Amino acid sequence: MTLAELFAGVTLTVDPALAADAGDADPASLRVLREDLVAWLRGKNQFVVIDRTGEDELDLGIESLAVELADASPEEQQDVIDEHVERFVDFVRERLGDAPRDVIAGEYSAALQLDVLGLRIASLDPPILDVGCGAKATLVRALRAHDLDATGIDLGALDPETPAEVASTGDWLTYDYGVAKWGTVVSHLGFALHFLHQHHASNDGARAYAETYLRILRSLRPGGVFAYAPSLPFFELVLPKDGLLVTRRRVAPTPTLTTLAGASGLSLAESTLVRRVG
Repeated sequence: MTLAELFAGVTLTVDPALAADAGDADPASLRVLREDLVAWLRGKNQFVVIDRTGEDELDLGIESLAVELADASPEEQQDVIDEHVERFVDFVRERLGDAPRDVIAGEYSAALQLDVLGLRIASLDPPILDVGCGAKATLVRALRAHDLDATGIDLGALDPETPAEVASTGDWLTYDYGVAKWGTVVSHLGFALHFLHQHHASNDGARAYAETYLRILRSLRPGGVFAYAPSLPFFELVLPKDGLLVTRRRVAPTPTLTTLAGASGLSLAESTLVRRVG
């Protein structure tokens, strides 16, 4: 997918009333627009990384757009928007290159997720955390329906009807997992998939994921488990042998997994369960 294809069909127009008030737009409104842009971009490619610097860059660009729209005549407003779209294209190019893959985060049934992870609801020890729970927090809702203490965290925007106790939006690299807190941490095609992507990209992002992985392990209670897919054999091999039991299992190929593996270029053939035994 080229950048031209990524933005194909995207046409921004201006509400005259909005343009008249653009110069007076409050910071909260501009931040919402930035969050909408980031959500749209992650919807196109779930591996895009927007750090604090990137958010600041988007905020400045959106503020500049608002000011320029307020100063422009009605005839000039579309030219102003087109210019800022080009800047956004450059912003995307810096992060995804000229031909990014279209890698969309999917929603999966609770049964499929548990099957891939090799888990049964009856064997799960609460409290349970789903890292990368998805917009609908499908697995979390299923576990809570079985009266299990479960919650989720996801990088993207959640379904508006998702209560705060069910899931929250946040950066799983900076999330406070705590120490000896969770009985079970799960992540189906979430944290581990992004860690694997960063590892193959050979950039500094892999270090942040490695540090977070170890924090997740520290957050497990004695006997607690961290179950995830895909497996991370390059990192599992260097985990401490004392106090941890690592088991890996083959995942039966499904059309969804096959499609995602082809789109991401990554091997998704195994899942892993790490148990804290001490």
